[in-house]
Amino acid sequence: MFDKNEFVDILKILYQKNLIGGYGGNVSIRENDKILITPSQVNKGLLKIEDLVIVDINGVIIDGKRKPSSEILMHLEIYKNRDDVKAIIHSHPPYSVAICISETDFLNGILPETTIYLGRIGFVKYIKPGTIELAKSVSESLREGDATFMENHGVVVVGKNIVDALSKIEILEEISKSFIYSKILGKIKKLPDEDIKYFLELYKSLRKSSI
Repeated sequence: MFDKNEFVDILKILYQKNLIGGYGGNVSIRENDKILITPSQVNKGLLKIEDLVIVDINGVIIDGKRKPSSEILMHLEIYKNRDDVKAIIHSHPPYSVAICISETDFLNGILPETTIYLGRIGFVKYIKPGTIELAKSVSESLREGDATFMENHGVVVVGKNIVDALSKIEILEEISKSFIYSKILGKIKKLPDEDIKYFLELYKSLRKSSI
């Protein structure tokens, strides 16, 4: 059974940390072929258990009185293509979004922790929100990592559970902030290639252990 209390508590943490907005973003968790997802047009900081929606893997509503998130296609597509993923957070945290709306290419391989826990961070060129085209592109961008930027939109992170996903969006926002400050200060230094390769192997090992 879904732990709806934990789900709502995590949403409040995301909201309080400015990692998700009132109406912006969406969060889901999966158990087998059932998905618990945030509803459309409900403030995340004020969301209650009775607001949540449960759908099947094809998006058919099983339980709940509200309409599921407009980005439900993206959640479904990711779950269909990543058996290890049990939680998804899509949101618009400010530092990460600053990268999404700039013409700066984000560099992978600049911090050990980020590489170990997120793998290769993806980037998806702008596609209209709520479309199957965006859903497929985001899912594809998560083949080698657990986070991706969406141009002129926001970010997506995936995890083995909701707490893991929370930790990963914290890491993504931290690296985004550091990246922006580094660009202001000067040239960004990458890790040695051999170390990047080593940390990516650690990421793959952690990912396999969650299946």
